[in-house]
Amino acid sequence: MLTVANWIAYGLGVYGLIGLIFALWFVILGVREAPIEGKAVILRLMLMPGALLLWPLLILGRKS
Repeated sequence: MLTVANWIAYGLGVYGLIGLIFALWFVILGVREAPIEGKAVILRLMLMPGALLLWPLLILGRKS
């Protein structure tokens, strides 16, 4: 039987996995704004932690 702590750990793991997949997509293909286009890889790597943690907000705020 799973305890509450196990469910929380699994939930955080799933959230992190989805965030990692989204962050990779976001920094490789998703960021196409003029100020960042063609910039160094280090700048895109600096965006990864924020995109990983805030992926739900970035998905909801995305313009079509």
